[in-house]
Amino acid sequence: MDEEFVDGNGRKYRDLSGWERITADKKNNRKIKGRIYELSEEEVKSHSLIGTASGQNFDHCVWLALRHEERFVDRVWGYRIEKSGDPEIKISVSFYERE
Repeated sequence: MDEEFVDGNGRKYRDLSGWERITADKKNNRKIKGRIYELSEEEVKSHSLIGTASGQNFDHCVWLALRHEERFVDRVWGYRIEKSGDPEIKISVSFYERE
């Protein structure tokens, strides 16, 4: 999923297909589907922040978000990426939901 795509309207997105949320009891496991769109600075103003994850790459940040927000997949609509000056933390990704 670390690959970025462009839809028919020219919007950049990441595909969440292929991810699976696995729970400790294995009863509530679920496959993840859908897209999350890159948001412009202007679009961020009309969305609510879910949280920000810092990691080695985009996939790592999604994994952290999945671990810390149980309803992440149901809520997430978009993201913004910020490069980090710290060599151990490559990027920070802020995840947003629609208001």
